[in-house]
Parts: sequence; structure tokens; C-alpha cells
Amino acid sequence: MNRSVGPAGSGSPATNDPRWSVVERVLASQAFSKSARLSQFLVFVCERALTGNSDQINETQVGVHVFDRHVGYNPGEDSIVRSHARLLRKRLDDYFEADGRAEPYFIRIPKGGYVPYFEPHPDTVELLPAADEPAVPLPAAPPPPDPKWRRSLYLVAVVAVVPLLAAAYLYISRSAAPDDYSRRFWGTFLSDTRPALIVPSDTALVIYEVMMGRDVRLQEYVSQGFRQNAALRGNSPSERAAALSAMPYSNMVDLQFCWQLARAPGMDLRRVSIRAPKDLRTPDLKGSNVILIGARRADPWVEIFDQANNFQGLHDDRGDYILNRSPKDGESSYYVEHKGPGAFESYAVISHVPGLGPDERALLISGTTSAGTEAGLSFLLNPEAFGAMLRTLSAGSQTIPWFEILLRAEGVDSRAPGRYEVAAWRRHSR
Repeated sequence: MNRSVGPAGSGSPATNDPRWSVVERVLASQAFSKSARLSQFLVFVCERALTGNSDQINETQVGVHVFDRHVGYNPGEDSIVRSHARLLRKRLDDYFEADGRAEPYFIRIPKGGYVPYFEPHPDTVELLPAADEPAVPLPAAPPPPDPKWRRSLYLVAVVAVVPLLAAAYLYISRSAAPDDYSRRFWGTFLSDTRPALIVPSDTALVIYEVMMGRDVRLQEYVSQGFRQNAALRGNSPSERAAALSAMPYSNMVDLQFCWQLARAPGMDLRRVSIRAPKDLRTPDLKGSNVILIGARRADPWVEIFDQANNFQGLHDDRGDYILNRSPKDGESSYYVEHKGPGAFESYAVISHVPGLGPDERALLISGTTSAGTEAGLSFLLNPEAFGAMLRTLSAGSQTIPWFEILLRAEGVDSRAPGRYEVAAWRRHSR
């Protein structure tokens, strides 16, 4: 079978790859042979995944190459890829629960993205057909080699075995389940060997910025200069705004994340503490892994860590938006909340970046709305979706790289997300 929907030069999986053979049998099944679009969808994502081009798998690329949408179309106003993805996941589940239950691999496309995962069948060995013929007696063993050749034979054996062991190691690392990657990430970030600091957003600061019509930068925030001469019962709007900003307000989204993180299985929170951003100083961020919730406007400390990021959560006359400093094909230069037919679209960025000290790390979660931030936090606590993305980012390595993930969230309004998916991502070397 020779199917291809990708651009010229994208490459094709090896014909002897057992995973591609599974794809071909799925395409030949009754559920897929009658649906050209779903077949094209499956071929597109599987071809790129099996040829090392998983970074080309996103909603925009699927829309362009499978559904003939024009380059640069707005997926927020056209849900054809998302609706077909739901149907594709359902058809795959139906196939592997019935006709494909004996396949050596199950094809899964975790929610929140479109990169396929080839899950090895747990009972592959037992599913191999048994031989009907009696065993053929083995021939007599040849005489032992002359001792002077033994060293050469050992060398040949080592040369032959080492590549096989390396290939087996690479296969096993790439075949690890998504939740293995999620556990590895959190196990490194939250451990008993290094303290971790969670810094929720400063909701009172955002209220102050809205009332005053200006943003507070980090230097001013640390010095608290904008609150000078403020009185709790001040008469002017600026005095009342400054007094309000001094209150220790956060929001339910951030607090709910802390609560869910504490309840998640396998989390080690013995050395985790929560600090209000207005009580922090730079030395507090050294010696710890740090989780910062909110964009610069809600947590000015983010400015220290996101200077070199491609995706940055900013605010200006357009409101809150995500800046894409170096757009790839099919990506926008910025992403701003959008009210579409029957749904509200918002965005979030999750960044895994170096901390202030050696071997320290920071995790930044910022959204254009509270719904976007909540989608980002929910994604981090979803072992299947987050783990599948980490596996793609790791590209078979045991080390999780620095990364940036842009999420698109949809809901009925700006306060609560309904569903989310990965819109774009970047991987950075460590």
C-alpha cells in the first residue's frame, strides 16, 4: 500500500516497520476503507511520527494537508480538524477492541494533541501462532574452534551485539507509556533532594493595573514604590487602588491547582512551599525549583525567566495575548482571546526553562484568560496528554529538554475551559 498526503520530501516509513504494517491494516479495515478523510488524517500523522517529523503534527498542518485549508487559516473559526480527531480516536478504539485486538501495536492519539502513540501489545509473545509440526532435531554441534580464534569470535560477537542492545534501548525508551514521562518530569521537579516553590498570581496587582490603566514592572513591584502614600481609606482612586493592591489576593484557579497537585498520585510535596509573589525577593528564587502561575502582568517575577522564550504572555492595547516571536509555517505572530460561534477561545503557554542556580528549573504557566491558565494547569496534571507531549519533546532521550508549549482552549466563556489542545511547541537543548 502506498498512501501519502504529505509534501514532497517528507519521507515514508520503512515498509518493514511493524508499526507501519499496523497502519496499513487499520486503513484496510471496514471502518476506514469507507472514510477517505479519516484515512488521510491517520496516514498524515503516522507518516510524520514514524519518520521523525512529529514537530510537523499540529492542527494547522492537518487542516492544510488533509482538509485542504489555506495556509494561515484560523483553526479557532474552523473546527473541522478537532471534530474529525474525535471521530478518528473513536474509530481507532473500535478497531483495536474488535478486529485489531491481536495487533502487535495499538495506535492511540491522546487528547490534547495529534501525535500518535504506538503502544506495544502487552501479550504479543502469547499471540504468536503455535507451530503445528513437531520440532526438528537440532544438528550435532560443530567442534569447538581452535583457541587462537576465540578472541576473534568474541570480538565479532561484541560488535554484533552492541548495536542490537543500543537499538533495543532506543526502542524501549521511545515506547515508554506517556504517564512514565509525566512521572519522570514531576519526580525530578518535586523531590526530596531540592526544595520547590509555587508562586501563584497576584490578583490584587491585576486589579490595581486595571484601575490605574498601566502595568507594574518587576523593579517597581519589588520596591513597592507604586503603593507609596497609600492609605487603607484613601480618598483618591489611586490611593484606593494602591491600598487594594496590598491585599493578599490570589484566585481559585491557582489554589485549585495546588490542591490537585497535592492529591495527584506519586507527588512528593515534602519540600514544597507556597509564597505570595509580593513577599518574594530574588534570593528566594535561588536554591529551589520554581513554579510561577500567571503572565508578567499577574506575576512580574516571570520577567526574569521568559526573556529568551519564543512564546511570551504579554499585555497591551490588544489586551492579554501570547506573542510568537519566530512564527513557523501556519503559525500566527500573536494569539489573542477570541469569541467564536458558540465558544470562547483562549490560549496558554507552559514553559520549562532553567532556574537561577545550577541544575535548577522553572515552570511557567500563563494564560490570556483564567480559562487559558486553567487549561494549562489541567494539561500539566493530565498524565496521558502531558506525558505524550513530553515523549515527543524528548525524542527518545531519557532527559526531558527545556520546552515551550502553546495550548488553545475552548469554553463557553473566558472563565472556564471546555477542551484544550496543543497548538504549537518548541524544544530547546539543555
